[in-house]
Amino acid sequence: MIPRKWIAVLTLAIASAILLSLEPEVAAQAPQPPPNQGLVAIDQAARATRYLFIFFYSQDDPRTLSLGKVFNDAGRAVAARADTIAISVNNQSESGIVSRFGVGKPPMLLMLVLAPN
Repeated sequence: MIPRKWIAVLTLAIASAILLSLEPEVAAQAPQPPPNQGLVAIDQAARATRYLFIFFYSQDDPRTLSLGKVFNDAGRAVAARADTIAISVNNQSESGIVSRFGVGKPPMLLMLVLAPN
């Protein structure tokens, strides 16, 4: 018969081995940062061979809201052939698209149009 202390030691060893084998899976399931929506929109438009209108802005002031409404209205008018997205250059999660086009400090509101080619 196996002594109780050996059963306890074996139980702890097996439990430790199981827990250590689970650590990589837990690390793989760690929350990922949100994707850069601008770069995702570019990829989706390219795959669908659609135009993409990107509205870059830096603050939510009355001028931006007014031109944002014009941008949204125009986007609805061309929705059959184009996608639209508005990007705040101050949003850290959008740093990928901001640095890609060098629009981190636009002197004014900016709209960029990407063709499907």
